[in-house]
Amino acid sequence: MSSKGQVTPRRINQPSIEHESQEEIRRRCDAVCAGEQKVKAFDSVLDLSRFSNLLIPFSTSMEQDQYNFFRNEAELPGISSSFIRMLIGGLLRKAPEVVLPEYLPEEAQQHISNEIGKDSSSLTSLLDEALYNEIITDNAWIYVEHPVSDTEDTSLWPTPVLWKGEDVINTRVDTGKDGIQKLSMIAYRDYEEVYPKEIDLQTPEIHSSFYSVVWLHFIEDGKYRIAKYRASTGSQYKEIIDTTNTSSSFDFIEEYSAPEIGGEALNYIPAWPLNGSYTVKEPIILTLVNREVHLYNKMARRNHLLYNAATYTPVLKSAMEPSDFAKLVGSGLGTWLQIGVDDEIEALQIPTEALEHLEKSIAANIEEMAKLGVRMLSPEKAQSGVALTLRNASQSSQIGTLSLKVANTFRQVIAFMLSWKYQKEVSTAEVSIKLSTDFMQSYTGDNWVEMATEWYQEMLIPRSLWLTICKANDAVPPEYDDDLGKLEMNNDPLKLAQEEMNKDPAQSFKG
Repeated sequence: MSSKGQVTPRRINQPSIEHESQEEIRRRCDAVCAGEQKVKAFDSVLDLSRFSNLLIPFSTSMEQDQYNFFRNEAELPGISSSFIRMLIGGLLRKAPEVVLPEYLPEEAQQHISNEIGKDSSSLTSLLDEALYNEIITDNAWIYVEHPVSDTEDTSLWPTPVLWKGEDVINTRVDTGKDGIQKLSMIAYRDYEEVYPKEIDLQTPEIHSSFYSVVWLHFIEDGKYRIAKYRASTGSQYKEIIDTTNTSSSFDFIEEYSAPEIGGEALNYIPAWPLNGSYTVKEPIILTLVNREVHLYNKMARRNHLLYNAATYTPVLKSAMEPSDFAKLVGSGLGTWLQIGVDDEIEALQIPTEALEHLEKSIAANIEEMAKLGVRMLSPEKAQSGVALTLRNASQSSQIGTLSLKVANTFRQVIAFMLSWKYQKEVSTAEVSIKLSTDFMQSYTGDNWVEMATEWYQEMLIPRSLWLTICKANDAVPPEYDDDLGKLEMNNDPLKLAQEEMNKDPAQSFKG
């Protein structure tokens, strides 16, 4: 805002107000979920103006050196990080089931399942990274790009890449005449490594430089376009490139024409929000993260009190100069108190009562987080021993819903990839993808397996549904292929021997 009350225009690399409002929250979630090292890096500078540190200082008079000492004593429980890993492990402990149209080549199934990533990584690896970012930002995106080649190489595949929620800084959604909302603009920030074009032998410069970059994807005249902007200044050290820095000016570099499918230019942006929603919301992990931050502070204060309680406290009565007293304090361990020669001090008690209260508060906080967290199913439950459940029903439903949303998004991504690869329309309805059913409550439990088996034996349900229920409860391995299984059973030596024994002797003699 300028001095005259006029609004200062935002630069191309600045997030929209909607996205900017979530940046601090996402940074907190990212730090806490990444672990203790990143949390302490997050708190490297003491902020007494806004108190934005995760570890809150004792008072406004605390100095940076004191805070550094206090921060090194702090202990992060790591509950949020473990929660996310167990949660994603539950969703992806079984390979996603992908079903493609039968008219496509066999290579399509192999590529989508095992080599879909830009580095030829599997679908499970891509989902693992995407789900993690989605949980801590609620704004992860999947974008499909096509490798650039001077020749028409038909072996090239379009590849889905993850746009992290913290790097998607602006979006615009328009409502068409049919009432359907469509993405019409999205801005994504990244960095770029630039090498010298020529090498001057007199003053050789061979090192690359890193620049902040903003990619603007938009629809113009009904066609998909891409524009590239780059910061005017860079650095030879990638570590100090801050893509969130909005002070640098950005220059227009190049505009790219729309890719084509079947000879026609795309009229939409091939980018999809992982959760299927264009609305920016708070991360679903935020509640757990905030509770862990409170626990982190309580454990830090407990550790500080324990440190003080474990050291001796000499009391010195002397008229020595302050400089001499400082030398004495610096040569020993513990806390020193200097009082006047005529002054008295009664006793210094170890803060045991405060420690007891803190320990009770920490235990209660951990128990409260456990109610929101994830646990292995207890043995007394008549359900799958390796499936995961949530103690909190609302979060259980959120995770189950997220699984369905992610599967639906990847249906659209895979259908677009196949259309681009084979240059013909492959509809989303022709593609099916399922993640693990661990968080779905419909098919879990030994009773389900027994009942489904009886239904199958009585021909009340198809074999495919029976196998789905068996896989959900680990009665059948998740990678089991029924067609291969039937072929193996038909060629089993025991079955062939039994058929030979059951042959009609007359037919056998005749033969």
